[in-house]
Amino acid sequence: MNNSIRIAVCDDLKTERQKIILLLSSYLDQNNLYAEIDEFESGESFLSSDMTRYSLVFLDIFMGGLNGMETAKKIIQSNQKIQIVFASTSIDFAAEAFNIEALHYIVKPIGKEQVYSVLDKFFDSFYSMRTVEVKVGRLEESIYLSDILYIEAKGKKH
Repeated sequence: MNNSIRIAVCDDLKTERQKIILLLSSYLDQNNLYAEIDEFESGESFLSSDMTRYSLVFLDIFMGGLNGMETAKKIIQSNQKIQIVFASTSIDFAAEAFNIEALHYIVKPIGKEQVYSVLDKFFDSFYSMRTVEVKVGRLEESIYLSDILYIEAKGKKH
């Protein structure tokens, strides 16, 4: 499935990765959504993966080796469509995150409300960009672009 949503969680602490994955899974279940979630323990391990497969990445700022900000700069060189959410114990990199157009910057400890708010924003954006409104009789339906095989129009032109 080329159009599936893949989310990466990149943090050097296993407990932090597990916490984020648990919150992501809970959100997906509650909203009847599906996404594949992968975890990475360093910026280098994420950068060595096929980053083009991911739509969203949660990045810790303070990691051994490349920090989250350095990793993000390399990510956007390869995949400008990916949405980045930083998670950090410090607000020191928030302005820099704004400069690279990160989706959000979460200050740890990460809470349910923070993650759910970020995911609401991400999924609203993700699905609004990939649908088209079609009038069928008197009804208007939202159709995913990936579901369209062909289009044929008859009648009035606008």
